[in-house]
Amino acid sequence: MIDPTKLAAGTLGLAGVSGATYFGIKEFTKEDLTPHLVSTKLEKGVLDTKGNDSLWTSRDTELGNHTNPIDPDLSSIKAITSPSGERKKRLIGWCEQKYKEDSRALKSGVFEEVQKFCTRKISEQIQGKTAITGEVTSGSSSKWNTSWTSLKGESVKEDTLFGDFKTARTTHKSKGTETEGETALKTACEKYKKFPYLNENDMLFKNVSDYCYSAS
Repeated sequence: MIDPTKLAAGTLGLAGVSGATYFGIKEFTKEDLTPHLVSTKLEKGVLDTKGNDSLWTSRDTELGNHTNPIDPDLSSIKAITSPSGERKKRLIGWCEQKYKEDSRALKSGVFEEVQKFCTRKISEQIQGKTAITGEVTSGSSSKWNTSWTSLKGESVKEDTLFGDFKTARTTHKSKGTETEGETALKTACEKYKKFPYLNENDMLFKNVSDYCYSAS
């Protein structure tokens, strides 16, 4: 199940942390720190900083189009225009450093920047399926009809649904039109496909794979 703390750094707390304190400064042991490392929070979604992952080119482009980074170092990296490839190289280095940091110590909003520029998106991890696209239309010919029918099915347990998927089902299953339900599902898919990937057993990943993609 997706941990909401991984989607909002501001919710990360200090409860339950042990370790010695000297002169008012907390000295964390390795055991204290590991659960709170940025890399631990991001799980399997972290991009490889040693290999030649093609996704870094995409993240470099996204950074170039990003407005006003919160982290000052990331802001400086964004401003790089030459030589070719330098900004991507520096971005990889920034991500590598952030992976090693204590997520609780990051300035508000920086954890989200790490998620945006240093991790895989859910859509990038779904293999062997085709994304459902196109506008919602009335009738069974709608590309979203089969997926919506599955989502509102009696066999689906609501405790297996994340966020807007659950809302779409509970709101439109028994009332409203098919088009309204399909539109709510489409909106959820467009939103969540961009979320960071954590692991293959994550509830959100499963929901996106099941209801936003088709087998053919």
